[in-house]
Amino acid sequence: MGRRKTYDGVIERVTEPAFSKKYNWWSFSVKHDGKWNSVTSRDKQSAQTQYQIYVRRSKANECGINLVSTPLTEQQLQMAQLAFNRLDTVGHLKIDDDKTAKVLIESVDFFIKNYTDYAAPTVNECVGVWDSSFQ
Repeated sequence: MGRRKTYDGVIERVTEPAFSKKYNWWSFSVKHDGKWNSVTSRDKQSAQTQYQIYVRRSKANECGINLVSTPLTEQQLQMAQLAFNRLDTVGHLKIDDDKTAKVLIESVDFFIKNYTDYAAPTVNECVGVWDSSFQ
């Protein structure tokens, strides 16, 4: 079975699922970012589950919350939120700015380069240790 198309962005409205005898499937419509799209399913339960997800997202959008799917764990999300809150508190960087994205990536690269204790030593470092042990 293929992966379902999901609609991101601001969910403005969601219609109730209805069964189409003509096509033999359940469908409902989602208005996102000013565009209407249909979501279909052969299974009523699946249609209801998808409908509930879009309704929750719509209600979250009304409250100013953006719900998105992510592969991050809860702990990773909390760490990311803490990092963005710290940036916002300091006020040096604008969170939605392209310059900020570049600075963040450079900062992570700097951290990896300078503070990674778990990296394997380079060949030159190994040779240096080997040579110094015989002197």
